[in-house]
Amino acid sequence: MVYTLDRFSTDLDFNLLDDVDETKMLDDIAKICRKHGTVKDIYNKQNTLFLLVDYAPGEMNIKIEISKKKYQNDTYSYTSILWYQALCMDIDCCFSNKLVALIERGNTVSRDLFDIHFFLKNNIAVNELLLKERTWLSYSDYLKKILKFIPKNFNEKNLLAGLGELVEEKQKIFIKQQLLQETIHLIEIEIKIRKWYTL
Repeated sequence: MVYTLDRFSTDLDFNLLDDVDETKMLDDIAKICRKHGTVKDIYNKQNTLFLLVDYAPGEMNIKIEISKKKYQNDTYSYTSILWYQALCMDIDCCFSNKLVALIERGNTVSRDLFDIHFFLKNNIAVNELLLKERTWLSYSDYLKKILKFIPKNFNEKNLLAGLGELVEEKQKIFIKQQLLQETIHLIEIEIKIRKWYTL
């Protein structure tokens, strides 16, 4: 919605920036959600507040996740969304966090690969300080790590898993036929550009 990512999303992701009564916050959000659907799951874990909402028969559930993790180099700016001013994570931080998520989720998620392709294709800058804070690696070194990770974990058979229902039919063709190789190619170009910068 904010950065024109060209796929649908059933997740609403937030970061908890202040110290609050977490139980009360979950209860307040659940009350709002119950006006529009059924809260099927709700929990407060060590790093996440979570709600799963069924808002219409036959439609995908909506996941609301509020991360409690705080990083020194995460940055935010006010952005206009439907006539409201919302404090949103800056796009360079979104890119950094998505790069980390690709490897650190613990399971293969094609949405991450699709989103990384979007960032690279649109020449979005990465927050290198945040990436290093989270991974202890430079941007170039982390991209090299991703280059090894992608072919081992993604293929034509699993690329549409969890992603196919979020894109249009013509995008599905691109994902199956081109996403993998084009993302690898864009990463290789990015690594070369970084190498030129250091010469």
